[in-house]
Amino acid sequence: MPVIAIVNRKGGSGKSTLATHLAAYCAHKGFPALAGDADFQQSSHVWLRQRDRQRLVANAPKIAGWSVDPRNILRAPSGMSHVVLDTPGGLKGYDLLRVVMLADAVVMPLTHSLFDRESAAECYGELPAHPPVARGRCKG
Repeated sequence: MPVIAIVNRKGGSGKSTLATHLAAYCAHKGFPALAGDADFQQSSHVWLRQRDRQRLVANAPKIAGWSVDPRNILRAPSGMSHVVLDTPGGLKGYDLLRVVMLADAVVMPLTHSLFDRESAAECYGELPAHPPVARGRCKG
């Protein structure tokens, strides 16, 4: 079960948007998808509730939701083939390590602004120090 973590320290960088789009893509490709939301704002879960309520696409594949405590990220529930994890801004140190330990891949959305580039560069610079990334188990 691949776990894709969407990470960027900067708020407003598009983490939730990318996470929801990836979860929808997986579901539409026929994979049992799980949208994990570790962000305190729970934007991905708001989107998921709206998606379920509106049903704009007939027979749209179901995407399971998973509320994740960002301070206590555990293994994803079984039965899913793909997990997309939306993370909060500001992850660093041990909090970032917990996400990386769970993930098979880390994707970092980036908008074209000085603030986003600096924040992303710091986060990206920290990733190789974490064992899963250093050993090649988690792609950053």
